[in-house]
Amino acid sequence: MDSLNSEIIGYTAGFLTTVCLIPQLWKIILTKSAKDVSVLTYLVLLCGQILWVVYGIFITDIRVIIPNVISGMFNLLVIISSLYYTS
Repeated sequence: MDSLNSEIIGYTAGFLTTVCLIPQLWKIILTKSAKDVSVLTYLVLLCGQILWVVYGIFITDIRVIIPNVISGMFNLLVIISSLYYTS
């Protein structure tokens, strides 16, 4: 695979994993309900994202760091919203 194709795949993957939590967050906020959301799932995902950021720092790859920091923030918002709306 040439360099351009791998760059496109990398940036596309980063974008998709960054925005994938937005629909869940949006639904929680609109419905003001997180009844069926598994907070444990999002906590495990957050741990994985933190590890990806650490890995990205070790290999000094901004394409790994930035998407995982942003999606980690979205994930944290899902967790906080879930806890808020289930209380």
